[in-house]
Amino acid sequence: MNLNYILTALLIFNANLHAEEFNMASIGDSVSKAYNAESFFSNESLNWSSGLGPKKNKNGETFSSHYRKIQKMFPDKKVEAINVAIPGSTTRSLKRQVKKLLKKGKRIDYATILTGANNLCRIRKNHDEKINKMQLEMKNAVQKLIDHNPKIKIVLVPIPNLESLYDAMKEKRKCRRIWNFVPLCKQFLRKKISQEKRDEFLNRVEKANKGLEKVANEYKDNVFFNIHLSFIEFGEESISNLDCFHPNKQGQSLISEYTWNPEFILGRELGPGEDFY
Repeated sequence: MNLNYILTALLIFNANLHAEEFNMASIGDSVSKAYNAESFFSNESLNWSSGLGPKKNKNGETFSSHYRKIQKMFPDKKVEAINVAIPGSTTRSLKRQVKKLLKKGKRIDYATILTGANNLCRIRKNHDEKINKMQLEMKNAVQKLIDHNPKIKIVLVPIPNLESLYDAMKEKRKCRRIWNFVPLCKQFLRKKISQEKRDEFLNRVEKANKGLEKVANEYKDNVFFNIHLSFIEFGEESISNLDCFHPNKQGQSLISEYTWNPEFILGRELGPGEDFY
């Protein structure tokens, strides 16, 4: 048999085999590990992005992460989710996370990135300079993912609405104690912080999110970003009772719902009968 024929057949076989896979990745901080969502520390199966989820939650509703939605979208493909998010991390760790992800040797078709809050919670001076650095670190991570796969789809999530979290939980004595003694985001949550300082912090959140939006606008074919997601209100029912800070299981579902865009993944409008929500 002709050697060229054999090599061509093998290439076609490998391409078809690869086409039957769809690999997604979760990149970011503690939110993408569902930290304290149900029990203390990481509850990875409940995260909004790559979580497997329980079969049913207490209300009898199906938990639906992006991973579960993608399985529904591509029933004939082997969908694999890889979570490299690091609780407590900042945008500085994106380089390490992306490197770890790509070392696995799989083509990444879809990725979610949610990080940045920890940066702002730790900045004490030179705010604008450090916010610009956040933007650059995010851009470098996005570029690295696109270099890996020029057709990758990336959901870049803005820093969530910390003001709504504070408003929802500030009257709870337990939460005020936690915020004062646990190193979550003392520059915004601590009791002694004035309203003026809180407003300054929220202005920095807005600046940081606009920086992320600029990154997304540079890569419109590959990146989906919706600034309005930063205005989602997290009520008491969506916030962990364990630390009064992280999203609980319901909060994780809320993030999943508001960041999901099936038309972005498919590159077209949904057709009749297509329901990937």
